[in-house]
Amino acid sequence: MSKQSGLGDRLYLGGVDLSGDVGAIQTIRGGHGVIDATGINSSGVERFATVRDGEISFNAYYNVAAGAAHLTLSPLPRTNVGVSYFRGHALGSPTATMTAVQVNYDPARGADGSLTATIQALSNHTTHGLLYGQMVDAGQRTDGSATTPTAGLDDLDAGVDSDFGATMWVHLIAFTGTSVTFTLRDAATEPTYANVTGGASSALTAAGYEVWSTSATQNIRRYLTVGTTGTFSNAVFAFGVARHLSAVL
Repeated sequence: MSKQSGLGDRLYLGGVDLSGDVGAIQTIRGGHGVIDATGINSSGVERFATVRDGEISFNAYYNVAAGAAHLTLSPLPRTNVGVSYFRGHALGSPTATMTAVQVNYDPARGADGSLTATIQALSNHTTHGLLYGQMVDAGQRTDGSATTPTAGLDDLDAGVDSDFGATMWVHLIAFTGTSVTFTLRDAATEPTYANVTGGASSALTAAGYEVWSTSATQNIRRYLTVGTTGTFSNAVFAFGVARHLSAVL
């Protein structure tokens, strides 16, 4: 992949597209904590990897419109929120996601008259911190009924297949209907897709965010797409997947 700018990016929080109100992404950070465990017989530092962590921090403009930054960020919920960054909005675009606690909402008025807020979201998940993956569709997808695409992401960089499962996440941005379920589908060759075992979300009944995983030993084949089932007339969503290439989770 060639060098890129950050133009055309997206940021979602709990099923809300905040991209137009976000002026800058300050931090996208993941990885392990570490513990120093250096023995007296060592000439260098020894460390153990500990729990996974993550952070996504960003600057937001003060926008009081419905579904915009102020009404979305100001409640400071005590429950978890899903935060996802999409580097571009095309098929296969890199994406990072995290189940998080929104730590703050601190608007500040600048001397130039600007009114912005810096938001910090910190990982709060028992299994994983920040996850990096790929976008399975080209931008936001709109389904008017149950849909099973026969063309998707050619995940050639991962090889033909992998044996350590996957984690999926979805921001359901708009929804009209009773429920919708999202299922990761894979194929050795297109268009012969099949549902991945353990690849289905719960039945979502309203806009929001969900993250879920297959088993850690599930085989995932080369081509990937997402199918929708349920009773609905409109589902607008952004979907990402992290294929696990080693047994690390």
